Amino acid sequence: MFGFLLFLWNAYIVWKKESHTLSNMLTLFIGLGLIALFFVPMLANLLHVPEDLRIFIGTISTVFLLYIPLFFYLYLSSLIIYLFNRPRYNQDYIIVLGSGLIDGQYVPPLLASRIERAMTFYHRQVKKGRPAPKLVFSGGQGGDEKLPESVAMQRYAIDHGIPVEQTLTEEKSVNTLQNMQFSKQIIEADTDKDKPRIIFSTNNYHTFRAGLFAKQAHLKADGIGAKTSKYFLPNATIREFIAILSMKRHQLLFVTICSLLFAILAVLLNHLN
Repeated sequence: MFGFLLFLWNAYIVWKKESHTLSNMLTLFIGLGLIALFFVPMLANLLHVPEDLRIFIGTISTVFLLYIPLFFYLYLSSLIIYLFNRPRYNQDYIIVLGSGLIDGQYVPPLLASRIERAMTFYHRQVKKGRPAPKLVFSGGQGGDEKLPESVAMQRYAIDHGIPVEQTLTEEKSVNTLQNMQFSKQIIEADTDKDKPRIIFSTNNYHTFRAGLFAKQAHLKADGIGAKTSKYFLPNATIREFIAILSMKRHQLLFVTICSLLFAILAVLLNHLN
């Protein structure tokens, strides 16, 4: 009943600690939306909204209130299961997915955590007496960046003890799908193996969606996730969910059409009664 308070409290913490972008205000919007849902029936009575319109809107809302939570449950379950994945320490390549740079040239903490997760895996594999994997840093140069993200990531890794000959850079991609596609091309050009063993490193909340993009790119690669600050996880998870909804937009369109048809049918049945 008071779930909106948790969303608003999280929104307050994110507002204090992160940049004030729309994507960082999702928990705020959800909290306000839950409050609005509580007052909608009262407003409908006060404004004397026609019964047909109430039935129409109520039916559409009911369909979406069933579909969205179910889809979110399936998404969250898949993400949690994916996080339990533990790749073996016998990899040939680790793709490190890029993100934006600070001041157009410096690696921010979120991106640093992805690099450090990959380096931890690298050192553990070497410690087990197996050949070191190559780190493939993937990320192009944005319009406001002074160098490609992958180059900044490579420098960070080298400064933290990774030999330069164990690194590769992919400098063209602008999104996660391209990260996978172009990194795959670089690996194929670098290796002499028919089926090199590959994993990718990103933040834990991003592993599931990144895995979907890897599948789209016909790249057989599992993900390892870097930890994310607990206060940022709700916002980041919701953002990932919205992105996956966008990937399934044809399914969402089908549900929308069905909800409209059900709403029209409900109004007609009301008139017949």
